[in-house]
Amino acid sequence: NEKPQSKFSTNKISSAITQNSDIKYYEKIYYKSYGDCSLKKDCAEIKIEYPEILSNNPVLDSINSFINSEILNLSFNEDSYSSLDEISDSLFANYLTVQSDFPDYHIGWFIHSKLTLSITKFNIMALTNKSSVFLGGANSNNNITITNFDLETGEIIELNNIVENDDLSKITQIGEKIFRESKNIPSNSSLEKNGYWFENNTFQLNDNFAISDSGIVFIYNLYEIAPRSNGVTKLFIPKEKLSKIIKIFN
Repeated sequence: NEKPQSKFSTNKISSAITQNSDIKYYEKIYYKSYGDCSLKKDCAEIKIEYPEILSNNPVLDSINSFINSEILNLSFNEDSYSSLDEISDSLFANYLTVQSDFPDYHIGWFIHSKLTLSITKFNIMALTNKSSVFLGGANSNNNITITNFDLETGEIIELNNIVENDDLSKITQIGEKIFRESKNIPSNSSLEKNGYWFENNTFQLNDNFAISDSGIVFIYNLYEIAPRSNGVTKLFIPKEKLSKIIKIFN
């Protein structure tokens, strides 16, 4: 039997400027494959790109811990894993089992994930995880998740942490207006009848967002509010519309 090929490398040290300091981090790559994946058949591979922050700061240490939990949360069954090697071993074992049971099966499997860091002038760090997983079936499972951290406390920032309860309805109304305009849906027309699956047929913002110096972008993943054919939905609200609602944009 062919042995899996592996590579674990650190590309370079990068940095991100915050209000108070220059945060440095490694850009790491974990790669392991079974078979020749250049032809994308008769092979399985895992490639994880992720940052590892250089720090003895408890806040940054907690963010590193979150990153480690994210990259181990790529399992394709209900088992839990303590290392990327355990995930890759399970991936290859499952793939070989399928090929043993179905000798004419040649489609390659893969687990790909790329985690990147960005920091705004508001001292907020965003961790973006773009993943694509194919373990048989009709399509790959593609996903984008964004987690925002307060660099003073290390706590995860959700929408209700930056918007007062009384203003949540206001930002939702602003978001819905922009959403309808971008999709050419009249204000009096049902979202459901136009192909969108919001709960109770009522527009909602989610906690999958990135804060930038120019505003906030919300990400709705495949199947979250619409069919796969619609792709990922991105909704951008410029800071000019948020200055009276979110203090950081004042």
